[in-house]
Amino acid sequence: MSNVAQLIRNYPTPANGVALFWLGNSGFAFRAGNGQVIYIDPLLSDAVYGVNRWQRLQPPPFRPAEADCDLLLITHGHADHLDPDSVPGIAQVTRAPIAAPPSCVGRMVQ
Repeated sequence: MSNVAQLIRNYPTPANGVALFWLGNSGFAFRAGNGQVIYIDPLLSDAVYGVNRWQRLQPPPFRPAEADCDLLLITHGHADHLDPDSVPGIAQVTRAPIAAPPSCVGRMVQ
């Protein structure tokens, strides 16, 4: 696991608090005081270049294979939110449920 993914998982969050981490672009991770980690729209690959020819503004903080979350939330189907490389990669290394709008489901089922 990368240092950033470990930092998020192990961050000393107060019992009644929430820690917020920016994952780049529109992606965020939240760590609740109970230890639960939630990723929202993690863009952990360069897939947006392959899909839209968009260059990343910063490197990903860690690879999808290094992810460690308890819930994965996807807000909508644009490639910089529903990353076609990150979502399957995260699903392979975690047992995190994925919550997404119905319009995204067909793009996530392989």
